[in-house]
Amino acid sequence: MADMDECRAKLPIWGLFSALGLQGADKVGAWGGGGGEAKICSPFREDNSPSFSVFSRDGVGLWKDHGTGEGGDEIKLIEAARGIPTKEAMQLYCELAGVPWETGGKTSSPSKPWKPAKEAPPVLPKKSLADRLEGVEVPKRKSQNRPGLVRLSGNTITKTKKENCSTKR
Repeated sequence: MADMDECRAKLPIWGLFSALGLQGADKVGAWGGGGGEAKICSPFREDNSPSFSVFSRDGVGLWKDHGTGEGGDEIKLIEAARGIPTKEAMQLYCELAGVPWETGGKTSSPSKPWKPAKEAPPVLPKKSLADRLEGVEVPKRKSQNRPGLVRLSGNTITKTKKENCSTKR
């Protein structure tokens, strides 16, 4: 199974910078995860002073562009560098790391292969309760004839007109 931890072990973030051909890859590669962080100019925008950090925490390579506030892990780095969605970024990471992508690369549920999401049901226009209940037969009760609500006529619900209310000040 394509596990992101396996990809991280084979291609840490400092190697990923080089594999993606990002500006500053030489400095990040020289840092090599040796504690602290690598500070470089942002590879994603014009930057005159180092405001982009690359660091490692708990075996996960992380980055932060202090000029824009963006940041993330290796997958987010690929998304930002290539402008691709998460699934494609995961596939590319596996490919660059030499890890097979046969079961979808989902780390959250390793026993289940990835399946595409089902199509969402159509969104229906919102209707008021009175609109939804108009014409519905209900058991007989005492009628409460209040403006702006529904009225029982026999066994059928009908809408009543709202009265304009004005307040005097």
